[in-house]
Amino acid sequence: MSPSIPSFGSDERSDLPSDHLAVDATGAYVAENSGGFNDPTRGRMVALGSGGSMRWEAPFPDEIEPRALFAIGGRLVAVERESAYAFRAALGERWSPL
Repeated sequence: MSPSIPSFGSDERSDLPSDHLAVDATGAYVAENSGGFNDPTRGRMVALGSGGSMRWEAPFPDEIEPRALFAIGGRLVAVERESAYAFRAALGERWSPL
């Protein structure tokens, strides 16, 4: 017997753009453009644990509007036009623009 896959009703959806969300074995990561999460000034990266609690958050440099987010080998890469910004997934430390 194969496992069943739960079905979701048509009203169950997320308004979060899928390209701003990445998931790995430790949790989920959201790249939020400025003005989100009740913060009108700066974009930020938010890490959520597998239970849904916030693990860390880190601001993007001023006026960064991430277009996509990827979780790759313990790192997070947020892409913004011609630049990419990397974070350590475990700690939220931001590296220099790539």
